[in-house]
Amino acid sequence: MRRLFLLGMAVLFVMACENSAPSVEAYRLTLTSEQMLVFTSDGGTKTIIYMLENPSEDVVLDVTVDDNWLVVVDKQTEGQITVMADGNLSFAERQAVVTVTYGTQSFTVNAIQAAAADDTQIVKADALVGKYYPEYIAKGLANYWIVLSEGGFTEDGNLRPNSAFYRLDVYGDLSPNDKYQLPDGTYYLDESDSGAKLSFGRSNSTYMWIGEGDDDVSEATYDSAILKVQGTSIRLEATIEGAKHIVEFDADYTLEGVLPDAQISTLKTDIIFDTEGYGVRCESYKDYWGVGACNWWIEFKPLDSLTSAYAPKDGVDIILDIITTYPTAQGGIVGHYDASGYTDELHSKPDLRQGVFVSGVRISLEGHLTGSLYMEYKDGKCINQAPLASGTLDVTYNYDGTYTIKLEAYDDDVEKPHKISVDWTGTPTFV
Repeated sequence: MRRLFLLGMAVLFVMACENSAPSVEAYRLTLTSEQMLVFTSDGGTKTIIYMLENPSEDVVLDVTVDDNWLVVVDKQTEGQITVMADGNLSFAERQAVVTVTYGTQSFTVNAIQAAAADDTQIVKADALVGKYYPEYIAKGLANYWIVLSEGGFTEDGNLRPNSAFYRLDVYGDLSPNDKYQLPDGTYYLDESDSGAKLSFGRSNSTYMWIGEGDDDVSEATYDSAILKVQGTSIRLEATIEGAKHIVEFDADYTLEGVLPDAQISTLKTDIIFDTEGYGVRCESYKDYWGVGACNWWIEFKPLDSLTSAYAPKDGVDIILDIITTYPTAQGGIVGHYDASGYTDELHSKPDLRQGVFVSGVRISLEGHLTGSLYMEYKDGKCINQAPLASGTLDVTYNYDGTYTIKLEAYDDDVEKPHKISVDWTGTPTFV
């Protein structure tokens, strides 16, 4: 009897221990944020908040989504899950379900995204062309000049009439392959044209429409824009003159690799500028360079294109980009100005300060220049160019409504700089 009694006590002891051990279901998973995620047609990110009590070392949190327009971008942060939606290109609302599972427990969150607005322009680009410029502006930095279009190019590479073109001046890491394709990443519109990595510059990133004839061309800058690159999949989301544009490209492509000469100038002789038939156009850009003084463009142009903001079709265009010592445009343009010079060995960054004319510089490696320049055009094409890299400029008021402008500048030829001389007196056109 004693042996049976002891066995019974042992069984009771084991049962008592089992009753006191913690259950494998002791953990508890609870959704603490809203059960509905609402996205606009533009997309974006949303966060799901949850509580996990008594987690187990042997159990892993799992998150699944039943539609690929919504992706999980972070589930490692304790207590929260971040999901991201692409922009909705369709004109229909779409839905998805997010399921969060921990062991035997789970919860679901519904997601809904609005349809694209009726005025959204959705472009399925079938062409991407452009050029790749490695390490010209800075070591490790590449410039990608690309153009996206839907049916905008003919078989011989010319622009097709009645077509739109999305031009982007992109800066990023060096290309990951020998096709010179854009590196993966999200690129942002850079208002300051700094050339920073993961950016595209405002000045040379433009939307262009080609109409029926050669003269039927319009161009606009982006109000806002973002460029997303994943492999050969490229997506531009932009607002242009208040209208939303979504441009998608997904195909293999190859950019042309170019390593331009360090020298910009193409001059072969000195230039004594003949001002006959030319006028002067002056335009204030306030404190454009951010140095606390007013910036002016003083531009010599043929009289028949004097009121236009664009380069002349034929003739010389001389741009004097001056920074005065006055805080506002009321101070005028009169003064003595030395060339600003540069702050780096590559001559890619003018030394911006008061009382100078800004030395000419390349800003996009596609050939786009800014600062003070000598440009010569024929049939709408630039046939000669030079940055005004050094020298002096004097602007004098003659107290009779006229001004005298004297320029003695030099290009960037290292071995033998070419001199550009201007001596003009007349009445400028202020715009």
